[in-house]
Amino acid sequence: MTLRPSYGLRQSAQEVGQMMGLWVQARGLSMLLLPLIVTCSSLVAVLGVEDIWQWSELTSFGDLPSPRDFAAAAAVGNRKIVMFGGWDGKKWLSDVYVLDTISLEWMELSVSGTLPHPRCGHSATMVEKRLLVYGGRGGGGPIMGDLWALKGLIEEENEAPGWTQLKLPGQAPSPRCGHTVVSGGHYLLMFGGHGTGGWLSRYDIYYNDCIILDRVSAQWKRLPIGNEPPPARAYHSMTVIGSRYLLIGGFDGKSTYGDPWWLVPQDDPIAKRLTASPPRNIPESRDAASLNDDFQNQFKVFVNVLRVVKAPFISLI
Repeated sequence: MTLRPSYGLRQSAQEVGQMMGLWVQARGLSMLLLPLIVTCSSLVAVLGVEDIWQWSELTSFGDLPSPRDFAAAAAVGNRKIVMFGGWDGKKWLSDVYVLDTISLEWMELSVSGTLPHPRCGHSATMVEKRLLVYGGRGGGGPIMGDLWALKGLIEEENEAPGWTQLKLPGQAPSPRCGHTVVSGGHYLLMFGGHGTGGWLSRYDIYYNDCIILDRVSAQWKRLPIGNEPPPARAYHSMTVIGSRYLLIGGFDGKSTYGDPWWLVPQDDPIAKRLTASPPRNIPESRDAASLNDDFQNQFKVFVNVLRVVKAPFISLI
């Protein structure tokens, strides 16, 4: 009987260890992506992607807004959309338009009283009966850090349209544009954006801070983060999915990002999986290490240490 050389046995064990390491990394990736896969599966069920979909250019009428970019819009209930500001290629805008998505009629909202400065690159978020607008770049180029609330968008309220500037206490964000504001529970979450610094010589600043507007206490707060946040950026997307926030892309003045990040509460299963101890006694091959680096570069997580809680809503104004 011929015995296999001992080095052959060691090589076989190493190969088994490599395969186990790759399996562990692949399982970790699948578990991290599972919430997003479940969400996408739910959307598939709702949208019915087996059906044939098509784009249709709308022919609207009424008070048609001028062509523009860097405007901001938000849904008003299930039927209407409100749009504010933007840049038409020649000047910054401060007009307000409402689109009825059923009749496809545009209406320019006549607003009396004090108006926000014309701007683009701002955020617009509908909070119950008010449209909240923050920041943006205005006429002449300054970047602003003001917060405005627009009333009179709900027909049943019979309110005259009007703007109110809100000056709230707390740790207010610095002036910025190209940021995102999304609604989650009883607070609004702001992330990132583009600002400027200096006095005689101005320079660009890009942010990666998380700031919340607490609707219960009506004040600004810094969101505590338990690990390293993503690189600073602006002009990204931030989407709320349940109690999680998904950040994708952005620009930091030099580089355009394509990296997705989760922002999750500390008790979220994603955060717990990341902080769990790695498996013991599993040899990690070079291939497994490369896969792990690949995985970390492609999908990352930063964890906030403020629990998401349910609380009664209050009006900011």
